[in-house]
Amino acid sequence: MYYANHAAFDKKAQKILKTAMRYKVIKNEDEVNSILCSNLSADTNNCALCTNEAVILGRRKLGTLYFADVYNYSSITSATYLKGELSLVLGGGQTVDLKIAAEPDDFSAFVNYILSKNHSSISSGVSPADEIR
Repeated sequence: MYYANHAAFDKKAQKILKTAMRYKVIKNEDEVNSILCSNLSADTNNCALCTNEAVILGRRKLGTLYFADVYNYSSITSATYLKGELSLVLGGGQTVDLKIAAEPDDFSAFVNYILSKNHSSISSGVSPADEIR
């Protein structure tokens, strides 16, 4: 699911924000402009938060959500969406797989937000016809 503003944040999004504050990657929920998280149970999947400065990845390990990966927009050179997998490409060619189970439209909205922050490029890896399907 993709949340683009605070008014749309539901219980799942609020739980993610509280966890991020507990890990001190954000000071308050107002710092977060958008969230991409799985359409599945919040207890089993990864998520990504966008602030004004960075993308913050939340990863599940042994059932616990933790935040350790912060990528400033200036370090993101592109975002790639290929066959249901979204990746960030960083300077130097490092690829970070988000591993979030979301709908293609949610990925697109999330990537468009990132692009608006740093004017990166996106590659879908699929034809327009496949994307429509």
